Amino acid sequence: EQSTHPEGRAIAHASLGIALAQLGRISEARELVGKLRNDLAVPQSPRAAIKIFILEGLIYYYNDRNRLAIDRIKRAHVLSIAAGLNDLTCEASVWLSHLAFNFNDYDLLRDSLAQALGGLDKIDDSLRARLSLVIADAFQYLGEWERSRDWYYVARLFARHCHDHAVMVAIEYNRLVMGQSRIRVERIVFLDGDRIVLVG
Repeated sequence: EQSTHPEGRAIAHASLGIALAQLGRISEARELVGKLRNDLAVPQSPRAAIKIFILEGLIYYYNDRNRLAIDRIKRAHVLSIAAGLNDLTCEASVWLSHLAFNFNDYDLLRDSLAQALGGLDKIDDSLRARLSLVIADAFQYLGEWERSRDWYYVARLFARHCHDHAVMVAIEYNRLVMGQSRIRVERIVFLDGDRIVLVG
């Protein structure tokens, strides 16, 4: 609030909104979107506009798992590429990979993971933790227990380093839920060479 730089203030508000959305504080995150939409600095700042699209996408996702989340973050992704803002392209890719996994969009998951991993040096530890969590979840869902354990460990390291409590909670929750999902799958199917066989 005390920043004298309008663009910096708008970006800080958007980043705060993203954190609030992850914590489930949706009404507060929505208030920030409204505030940002009335901020004269935003139309002059591609970076702020892109962060708002990411924020809106996460509000849609964390409020009720609405697929409009993908639309908003895809817009952020396209705009960041057009503006040559590589760090925001990678940030949007991390969130797209997260959404793609949870919405079972595996083509989008493949493409967004590749782009996010290619720009790992351009994102902060919170986003690295989120990306590692997506990879860990995917490995665990596929029954690759050792690989998933390694990636959950990496996710924890990044999350602890930046004190991202939302990701730390998500790591433990996802590890349990993905593990249970995989156990249910293994109870009803098994692989016989290249064939999937239903049990019972």
